[in-house]
Amino acid sequence: MLDRGVALPAALAALQPALRRGEPAQALTGLIAAVDRGATLSRGLADVGADPLEVAMVEAAETTGHLGPALRSLAEGLRREQEILGKLRSALMQPVLLAASAAVLLPAPTAVQNGIPSYLATAGLGLFLVAVVAVALLVGVPTILRHPRARGPVLRIFGAIPGFAQLVRLRRMSLLFGTLGPALEAGLPLDRALALAGDATLEAETIAACDRIRAEVRTRGGLAGAAATLPGIDQESLARLAGGEASGALAEVAQERAATFATRHHAAMQRTATVVRMVGAGIVTLAVAAAITMQLGKVVSDPMSMLPESERHELERELERALPSRRR
Repeated sequence: MLDRGVALPAALAALQPALRRGEPAQALTGLIAAVDRGATLSRGLADVGADPLEVAMVEAAETTGHLGPALRSLAEGLRREQEILGKLRSALMQPVLLAASAAVLLPAPTAVQNGIPSYLATAGLGLFLVAVVAVALLVGVPTILRHPRARGPVLRIFGAIPGFAQLVRLRRMSLLFGTLGPALEAGLPLDRALALAGDATLEAETIAACDRIRAEVRTRGGLAGAAATLPGIDQESLARLAGGEASGALAEVAQERAATFATRHHAAMQRTATVVRMVGAGIVTLAVAAAITMQLGKVVSDPMSMLPESERHELERELERALPSRRR
């Protein structure tokens, strides 16, 4: 709407019919009130608790008059983030459902041995534990990742896990170039664009590397050579940055690199989601098989163990009376 010439207050008001309840509606109401008081969009976003990086990007775009493209870039980044979280949730659903089924089926013998109330108590406890784990994985982790201060430590943990380090690297490069490109396209100086790009990753090591690059660019010039110190950057990206500097198309190169790394990150997420689903389902299946094997072994070694306790004792007394030799 902004690109089509709609004024900011009217554009925000046009969003209200689509957001009528919940946290987004409250944020939009606060944002409209702030703009009506004369605040800028970035100030209003800060007042309603938006991500500091998003606020910085909008503020930078406001100073250069490129607010529409900056908002479009932020929206695309949020869309990708939601897509990634959706894939992780769907990958975890199958193991969670298998675990819930196991919690209901495995205690079934206790219904015969100790009665229905005992079975319901055992199955209920199992379902409760599965629900707690499911909520922690499907709701808790995404909620934590939405908070900027928590994202950095979480990413460091995942970066140290074999198989996830590549995901973290691709995410880092996607965010870094995905912020650098729009910032340069919006007319920001390279120094400011690099600061925003480093902050976007929420990784202390990358932020420090961007600070060093900024210092080197200010004193010596030449982003491509200085960018070699970025954690995880590849030779292809360095070569393209050098070409972009030489041709004056650094913003376009950064945008192309962002799209490339986003595509690779998306593909890697799909592979990881498949592996997580298979491993999770495999662990649950093995646990169920082990429990069934133990129950079958118990039945084979002591067939009367499946009888209710009172009936088992009565049967044992009858056998002792009928077969006195059994005592010896």
